[in-house]
Amino acid sequence: ANMGEYLKSKNAFEEALAIDPNHRATIEAMSLFVQTKGQRELSQEVLDISSKKAPDGPAQRLNIIRKYLVSGDYEDALRKAEEGNEKYPENVFIIILANILEKKSQKK
Repeated sequence: ANMGEYLKSKNAFEEALAIDPNHRATIEAMSLFVQTKGQRELSQEVLDISSKKAPDGPAQRLNIIRKYLVSGDYEDALRKAEEGNEKYPENVFIIILANILEKKSQKK
């Protein structure tokens, strides 16, 4: 994606979060935006905006889970994802759980 598309996407996500910091579709999209470096950066920026506005919301939990995954701490990532699934059953934590379990099984 070029810079113009990137900025348009970022602005649209920011507008959605301005209305609702826990905007489900935005947070779900951001949890899945991890294929390229640009996607990861956009995702992190948008999740950070949501996290600041709703510190106990699903975006903050996703940020914590990602930090655990990057450090290779799959046990804590799994625990946080399970908690997220209980607290926010309508969000994508079940997808994240599956990804963590898959990464964990590949490590063995």
